[in-house]
Amino acid sequence: MPSIQPKTLQTQLIEKLKNTYGEREASNLSHLLLDHFCSLNRMAIALDNPAEITSTQLEALEKAIEQLLAHLPIQHIIGEVEFYGCRIKTDGRALIPRPETEELVDWICQENELDAPNILDIGTGTGCIPIALKRAIPEAKVNAVDISREALALAKENAQANHVTIDFAQLDVLKDVIPFQQLDIIVSNPPYIPIQEKESMDSNVVDFEPNLALFVSDEDPLIFYRVIAEQAIQILNLGGILYFEIHENFGQMLVTLMEEIGFTNVTLKQDLQGKDRMIQAQKYYK
Repeated sequence: MPSIQPKTLQTQLIEKLKNTYGEREASNLSHLLLDHFCSLNRMAIALDNPAEITSTQLEALEKAIEQLLAHLPIQHIIGEVEFYGCRIKTDGRALIPRPETEELVDWICQENELDAPNILDIGTGTGCIPIALKRAIPEAKVNAVDISREALALAKENAQANHVTIDFAQLDVLKDVIPFQQLDIIVSNPPYIPIQEKESMDSNVVDFEPNLALFVSDEDPLIFYRVIAEQAIQILNLGGILYFEIHENFGQMLVTLMEEIGFTNVTLKQDLQGKDRMIQAQKYYK
C-alpha cells in the first residue's frame, strides 16, 4: 500500500480543479474530498505525516474529480451534508441544504419559548428543517409535507438516519388545503427564484437540483408565500408564528404582504452575508 504526503495529494487535486473552480474553491473542495475518501482532515493535512492511500481511494478521488469537472455538486458526490448538527443525505431528489437555511432554523430555535410546539414544515425537501428542529426541540410535534414523492422518500431516510420521528405527507400547497390545525410554528423554504434568473445561475445548481423546488414564474414570484400565508393565518394558534426563507429582492414586498393578510410583528432578518433572507410573522396575540 503506497504512502503519500497529504499536502502533495492535496496539491495534485487543487491543480486539477483550479481552472474550473478557482484556487480558493478548489482548495475547499480538496479538503472535502480528502476527508471523505481518505479520512484526512484539515489537521492531518497540516501535519503532513505520510499517509497510506489505497488504490481504491485513489480511484474514488479520480472519479470525484471527473464529476466535479462535469459540475456535479460536491454534496452529491460525497452524498451528505452537515446541517445544524445533523447529517443529511443529499442527491438529485431534493435541493441541497444551504447555510442560509441553517440560519432560519437557528432563528426559530432562538425565538421558540414552548416546550412542545406543534410544528409544520412546508416543502420539506431533504427534511433538513424538521429534522434539525426535532433534534433541537425533542418534545416538539413535527409534521412535514412536500409535493414530491421522491423528496419525501429522501426525507424519511434522513429522519430515520438521524433517529427522529416526523410525520411526512404528500401535499400540493397550491392546490390542497393544509390538513393541520392548532399549529404553533409553520416554516417554509418555498421555490422563490424567478425563472428569468435561471440563465445567470451556476450549472451545478440548474442541471443537478430539481427545478420544481427552485423556480417560480416571473409574473407571480410570491405565489407560494401568499398561498401559504393565507392558509397559515387560519390554522396557527393565537401567537403562532410563520417563518419563511425568502429571495433577497423581495423582503419589503413580503413584509407588506404579511401585514395585508393580517399578521402582526412582521420581522425581516438578514443572513450572514447581509442579504434579506428570512421573515417571521405572528398571528395576532392579545
